[in-house]
Amino acid sequence: MARVSLKAKLKNEKASYDQKGYHAKVGFYQENTIDASASISENKGTNIFSNDYITNTAQRIFENRVINAKVSYNILPDLIVNARYSNAQDKQNVPAYGSHYDTENNEGDLNLKWKFSPNQNVLIGATYTDANYKTNTILKGDQSVDSTGYYLQHQFKNEQFDTQVGVRLEDNERFGDHTVGQAAIRYHFIPNASVYANIGSAFRAPTLNELYSQWGGNENLAPEESTSYEIGSDYDITPNISTNLSIYHTKIKNLITNNAGTNKNIAKANFTGGEAGIKWHQDDLFLSTQYAYVKTENEATELEIAYRPRQTLTVSTGLENATYGISASVIARAKSYADTANTTRVPGYATVDLNAYWNINPNVKVFTNIQNVGDVEYREVLNTYPSNDWYINTGRQASAGVTFRY
Repeated sequence: MARVSLKAKLKNEKASYDQKGYHAKVGFYQENTIDASASISENKGTNIFSNDYITNTAQRIFENRVINAKVSYNILPDLIVNARYSNAQDKQNVPAYGSHYDTENNEGDLNLKWKFSPNQNVLIGATYTDANYKTNTILKGDQSVDSTGYYLQHQFKNEQFDTQVGVRLEDNERFGDHTVGQAAIRYHFIPNASVYANIGSAFRAPTLNELYSQWGGNENLAPEESTSYEIGSDYDITPNISTNLSIYHTKIKNLITNNAGTNKNIAKANFTGGEAGIKWHQDDLFLSTQYAYVKTENEATELEIAYRPRQTLTVSTGLENATYGISASVIARAKSYADTANTTRVPGYATVDLNAYWNINPNVKVFTNIQNVGDVEYREVLNTYPSNDWYINTGRQASAGVTFRY
C-alpha cells in the first residue's frame, strides 16, 4: 500500500493520499455437487511522498486489481476436484519522472482430494505461478519468472487424534528445485481440551519487486529458507469460555529485509514467540482478547530485526446473530526498531476497527467495515534520503457492500 510522507503531511495537507475502490463477487453452490465463484477487487488513487524530495506536482498514480476464480466439483461422493485461478496487477506511474512500475502475477492451482475412508483423505495437486515486472528503470525494462509447485498431503482424524503430513516440491525458474514439508499432530485428551505440535519447512523466492525495484531492489538476493517448530493447546473452560496458548521457534536462512534503502539478506535469523487468547460468548454477545509476543534476532549481531514489534494485543467485542451484527476491535502494537543497528525506534500505536452487517432477508445482506476509525496517525517506514523523514499510514479507510443470494 502507498504511504504518505510525514514531512509532506506537515507542510501541506493536500500533498497526501487519495484512494477509491470496489469489490464484487458472484458464485453458484449446489450441495455435494459444485461450489464455484469469481471475484474482482480494484483500487485506484494518487499519493505524493514528499514536498522536499518529490515535488508537489510529482504525483504517484496507482491502480491495483485482483481477480479470483475457483470451482470445486464432486466427481464422486468421495472424490473432489478443485481448481483456482488468480490474477493480481499493481500499476504505478510517476509522470513527473516519466517512470512507471507495473507488476502482474498469474497463478493457477489444480488438485484432487480423495476421501478413501471415513477418517482419512489424501490431497495431490500442482500450482503454477507466472510473475512479471515492467519498468523503464531497469535493464531491458521487463523481467519475469515462473515457478511450479507439486504437493501431496495426507490427513487423518478420529475422536482422539488429528494428523497431517505433507510434502511440496517447488521448481523455480531462477532458484532451482526446493523440497519442503510439514507434519502436525493434535491429541484430544478430553472432549473439551487438546494439545498439538507442528514442524515445517518453507521456501520463499525473492519477488521481482524486491529484486529490481528502483527503491531498494537487489538482484543478488538469495531465497529465504526456514524451519519452524510449534506446540500449543486449546481448552474450553466452560461452554461459554474458550482459551488457546502456543509457543513457537522459527529459524530463517537468508531472511530478506530492507536496510538503508536496499533489500538485503540476513544470513541467519531467529523468531521466538507465543500467543495466548481467551474468548467469552453468551447468546449473541462475545468478547475476546488475543496477545502475541515475538522476539527476533539477527544471529550475527544479536540485534533485533527491523519493523518487527515484540508485542501485539487485540481486544474484540460485539453482538452477532443470524439477522444483524456489529463488532469493534482495538489493536495495539508495541514499538519496534527502524534499522538493523537498533538505534531508531518506530513508536507503538493503537487503532480501532468497526464492522457491521444486516441480513435484510434470506437473499440480501449489506455490510460495512471501517479501519482506523479514529484516523490515528502513526509512523510506518523511515526514509533516510535525502534526509531523515517518515512515511506515515494512509489514515481511516471505509468500505461498504451488498451481497445477493438466489
